[in-house]
Amino acid sequence: METIQESVEQSLQYSIEQYTAILRHSDNLVRMLDTCEYSGIGHYAEELEEMQSAARKNDEVWLSHFRDDPQQWQDNALLVERMQLVHTLLERNEALMPRLQAVVAVARSEQARLNEGRTVIAGYTPSVKHTRQITRTA
Repeated sequence: METIQESVEQSLQYSIEQYTAILRHSDNLVRMLDTCEYSGIGHYAEELEEMQSAARKNDEVWLSHFRDDPQQWQDNALLVERMQLVHTLLERNEALMPRLQAVVAVARSEQARLNEGRTVIAGYTPSVKHTRQITRTA
């Protein structure tokens, strides 16, 4: 039978795998921003949110044991590795946020201009009326 420590360590190992995948995913997001490939950012952001949500659910498993006895786990190599990954991810998020906000601001500005153009075109009415006349010849 599996002990609590083994169960928590398996969960920590899985957490490390999840956060490593999240970091790789954010590497792609950085590359997209660096090369101005904005078309896929929405998709990547959704995937990133799903990955982070799954990681949070897994973290709940081992976090309850950690809260019960933090001294027992503070020197655990897996926990230290996981904490380093989370710290790296937080630093990357702090660096990416202003860049992503700038992209969103530009997109909103472009959308506002497009909507303004549609309003102008929708308000345009031609000054000449076209009428159809049917002529009959006998």
